[in-house]
Amino acid sequence: MSRFPLLARLFATAAFALVVTAVGTAVLLSQPPPTPALLRPLVVVLLLVLAAWIVFLSFRRILRPLLDLSDALRRVSRGDLDTTLRTAGTRESLELARYFNEMTGRLRDLMQLLSEERERLTAILTWSQEASLLVARDGRVLFANEPFRRAFRSSR
Repeated sequence: MSRFPLLARLFATAAFALVVTAVGTAVLLSQPPPTPALLRPLVVVLLLVLAAWIVFLSFRRILRPLLDLSDALRRVSRGDLDTTLRTAGTRESLELARYFNEMTGRLRDLMQLLSEERERLTAILTWSQEASLLVARDGRVLFANEPFRRAFRSSR
């Protein structure tokens, strides 16, 4: 089994379309013209259009899930963790959508847990009688409870 079954299928479809066009053109050109000379080029053009249409449909079927995934990843990167992907299409795109939806669900759960922990820590520090100051690595003050503020005001 190919490591890249999706790409293998795409190339097989494109090759099939080209073979159909080549065989059709060869058969057409090998026959004596029973009809006006303008019909041959028209049939060749129609075969090329048919081949291009087959390739276009194949690419669209494969690229649509990738474009949807790219759009969903963009939304998640902007903070929209409620983003989900439709589970339809090829086996590979179904698997990608399932993993993506599991990932965003896990991220939502982690963000909820983080929010709850932050609220709990804020409540503990707020009601503490000890002066508490929470400083970020870059030196920004993230939290100062009332006893700290009182102590700081009285020392000025």
